[in-house]
Amino acid sequence: MFNTEEDIGKDDWQLIETEKNNRTSFTHIFQNIKGKLYNLYHAAPTQLPVFSLSPIIMLGKSYFISSPLVRYKETSESQNKHIQEFLEDFSSRLWFTYRVNFPILGTSTLTTDMGWGCMLRAGQMMLAQAFITHYLGREWKLTSNKNGTLKDSVYRQILGWFIDSPAPKNQFSIHHIAQQALTLFSKKAGDWFEPSSISQVLKLLLRKHSPGRMTMYVSRDGTIYKDDVESICTCEEGTVGSPKRAPFIQLPVDQPIIGDYYVWRPLIILLPVRLGLDRINPIYHRTLMLFFSLPQSLGIIGGRPRSSYYYVANQDEYVFYLDPHIVHTAVNPENPDFSTETFHCNIPQKMAIGDMDPSLAIGFYCRDREDFEKLCDQLQTLSLENAVIYVADKNPDPSLRDSLRDSGEASNSVLCDINFSLNDSCTFMNLPSH
Repeated sequence: MFNTEEDIGKDDWQLIETEKNNRTSFTHIFQNIKGKLYNLYHAAPTQLPVFSLSPIIMLGKSYFISSPLVRYKETSESQNKHIQEFLEDFSSRLWFTYRVNFPILGTSTLTTDMGWGCMLRAGQMMLAQAFITHYLGREWKLTSNKNGTLKDSVYRQILGWFIDSPAPKNQFSIHHIAQQALTLFSKKAGDWFEPSSISQVLKLLLRKHSPGRMTMYVSRDGTIYKDDVESICTCEEGTVGSPKRAPFIQLPVDQPIIGDYYVWRPLIILLPVRLGLDRINPIYHRTLMLFFSLPQSLGIIGGRPRSSYYYVANQDEYVFYLDPHIVHTAVNPENPDFSTETFHCNIPQKMAIGDMDPSLAIGFYCRDREDFEKLCDQLQTLSLENAVIYVADKNPDPSLRDSLRDSGEASNSVLCDINFSLNDSCTFMNLPSH
């Protein structure tokens, strides 16, 4: 037995390092085998679901497979065209799944989220969709990307924020989500998350890094209180999180737009709700489906008991979703040219709305004040019949008021944004708070 490090010779250190590498190699091989066995049991679909002739509604866009007047006259070729357009849109959404052989999660020994991380992955997918909409626009498609272009650079930077790594540049990775959850809820890596839990964790992470000066509002009772939203989206000079002199950078078109100062911070809204006991109450089905048609829609985080999905579209009484229960090997976060193939899914899965778990989180993205006001008007109209979400002018309980100060956002927070230089497509840009 060696008593001090000085007692260990060079050959001994090499032997220890060799044994360490052997253990790491064995762990990687074991995880890969385990992942392949998991995929055999949870096989990814290889065939497209059956589509009806009704419109497919996806995140504010409609794909009309057939109109009522010509539904029996349309050719299969015409129907195919509309379905292909939907599939192109679906496959452009970022798909985050179980991964194996990533760096150890915090103080645990876990190098995979297989079997427990599906809610975290679903939350990542919704957050990534908000970033895609903010920087690239809702009309962006993966097929429009060309290597070396500005849009491709922005897309890869957004994806890089979610790569499985504890590094600061991967600030929305499962490592940072797990660390934030441990701090906020004492949830350890490997614990189960509910839609409400992941919503709160994502809120704090987003407010901490605030890409594009974005912020997030999470409702505690299914109600959007407009005065709360006003307080976090408009910050006066000298207040915590003041956006004064912070550049507004977004990419809804071919070139970035740089304005003078913020007057309203781009906003993500998450509304965790429970719409039944063991199943969603049928009285809410129609309203829930209509949320997909709103231009501000980010979809829904939900699933079945102990299984979480990201719902992005609906047709008739069915919803289409991205399933995180597929195991892929983690990519190397230090490789700027990593393959993006496993971050997109070409085949949507389909579920009857009646089979959804009643506990879910509904998401929206509002680019500016006008967008937010339009969303509130639309939600108030929908609330006239079997309301799922309510809108109120003022929060009656000040103790439940949401604010940047309550979230822990400080004036010295490290903010990030897209780096619009084509010379370095995998970095992010730190911005001063004010």
